[in-house]
Amino acid sequence: MIKKISFIKNVSLASALIISFSTLGYAKVPLRDLHGFGYLAGTGAGLSIDAFKVTQNLSSNIVGTSLQPGTENILGGNFSAKLGVAYFPKQTKLGTFGLEGVLGIGARIMDYTISKVDAGTLLSPKYFLDIKALHLFGNDGVQFGYMLGVGLAYSNYFMFKTKNVNIKNGIKDYNPALNALLSPKNSDTLKGSLSPTISIGLLTVINRTMLSLEYKEYFNSYVGFSSDITLNYAYYFGGYKKTY
Repeated sequence: MIKKISFIKNVSLASALIISFSTLGYAKVPLRDLHGFGYLAGTGAGLSIDAFKVTQNLSSNIVGTSLQPGTENILGGNFSAKLGVAYFPKQTKLGTFGLEGVLGIGARIMDYTISKVDAGTLLSPKYFLDIKALHLFGNDGVQFGYMLGVGLAYSNYFMFKTKNVNIKNGIKDYNPALNALLSPKNSDTLKGSLSPTISIGLLTVINRTMLSLEYKEYFNSYVGFSSDITLNYAYYFGGYKKTY
């Protein structure tokens, strides 16, 4: 029993010393709030969602699956890398307002499983420009806030078909992009598209490192509806002030 008490005391003392030294070590690191002009580099990854309307015409002319009229949802993933510039003016009583301009490159990978039947995989490389307004609260190197953004994204499309699902030859549905994805003709291709985007997100900044959860919607989607939910990481170079 005495040995157990002694062991617990030793572990508690060691833990206290580790925490103390860690705190002292962290205290020596200068904390910084975002301020002025700066540059950023970052990356992101997350969930992608496509959706398209299934008309009666499409439902009765698709081969390989019992697709019913309504809305069909397609899930996939996305990843990206970005570089940009940012400006954060002096902090006010309402917090810190900032602007960000970002150029990025990435891709969406969509698993076209339609009514539980694998129709293929769609790879969509993308190039994008985002302009974002940020509103941050807090100081001493730790800030929280939200952002709103608009932008443009250009995407190319490469469909790796399984031939499990096809659209009958000659069908003229309202959705030519879906026809190109599922048509059995090898000559059918889906052209690249330019889409305006809008985004909203929550973010936290700790000593020039930003983590954000962002929702982005693509207007003029190639199939009807496209969006991304992404977890982003960014690091800011310059554009800061020491808090002590």
